[in-house]
Formats: sequence, C-alpha cells, structure tokens
Amino acid sequence: MAELLKDTRLVNKKWLDTPDLPEADREEDGTVSADVALAGKVVCLFFSAAWCTPCLHFVPALKEIYAELTRRGEALEIVFVSFDKTEEEMMEYYRNQHGDWLALKFEDPLKSTLTEKYSISVIPKLIVIQPSGDVITSKGRKDVQDKGLVCMRAWQAGMVVKGDKHEADVTSTENQPHSQSSEEAKLAAVS
Repeated sequence: MAELLKDTRLVNKKWLDTPDLPEADREEDGTVSADVALAGKVVCLFFSAAWCTPCLHFVPALKEIYAELTRRGEALEIVFVSFDKTEEEMMEYYRNQHGDWLALKFEDPLKSTLTEKYSISVIPKLIVIQPSGDVITSKGRKDVQDKGLVCMRAWQAGMVVKGDKHEADVTSTENQPHSQSSEEAKLAAVS
C-alpha cells in the first residue's frame, strides 16, 4: 500500500471538522502524508459518491464501525475515493456524511490508477488491503453489512474472510451497475 500511495497527500477530515486546532497540530492545507497516516495499518479504499443511493445507505454502518475501531485504537484507516461530479459535491458529502477518515483529493490522478488496479466498475466498493499491499478482500461492503465489527477485526489480523475468492458475485447488489445517470434517473422518478 505504501508504494502505491507514496508521496500522496490525503485530505484529513479531522482538520476540516476542527478548524480551531492549533497550527502546530495540523498541516497548512488540511492534508496529511499517506506514508505517515497509513503506515502499518489495514487500509480500506472506499469508492463512493453522493449521488449513489446505495452509497448513502452504506456510509452510516461504515462510519459506526470505523468510530468503534478507532476508539479501540485498532490499526485501520479508510481512504475515500470520490466519484462525485464536482469537488464541491465531494467535499459536502465527505464533511456531512462520512466518518473521520481520510480522502484522496478530488483532482488527484491516483484515482484513475486505483480505479483500474482494483477494477472498480460499481460503487459503493470497499477494498480492504493489508499493510503489505496485498488485498484482503474486494468485498468489504458485503462483509461489513453481513458481519459488522467482527469482519473488520479479522481483516486487521490479516486474515482473508472465509469464502472470499476475489471474484465478482453476480448476485450481490454491490456488483450491480450503479451509474451516475441511472441513479439520478431513479432519484428523479421518486421525486
């Protein structure tokens, strides 16, 4: 993981949420070094967007689990990778809906690399990666929904969740297409 995100600056939500922090306790631009922030941790890459209804339904569960794990001092970090249309939409979604995890900057070209490397064709998608860079599971969303905190702890121990073959499960809602236009059309139909 460290090599892939080497020299990357990640947005730090804690800095955004507490602008009154002393200058010595934060970076000037509200970012942190990925090398430092992710060192030795299990990293969950969270591909999501505000326009995606399944994303909006999943974020509260992920936020709750993340808060509990960080309260316990577990070596886990989440990095939000946005598929929003604009930086403003991304930042509003990140500030108002997400937990105190990190985010890849909206304009960072690494988004394309990550999307390709992990074959992201639908969102929400949660890819769980060991500190070594090896994928623990590509079905993190399903595991969080099915097993909650228990699966996250197993990931931190570096164990692959039983039955995860890193293959697409065509029956899973996680693997059904959620394009921006179809989600917007569904939302428009409901309104």
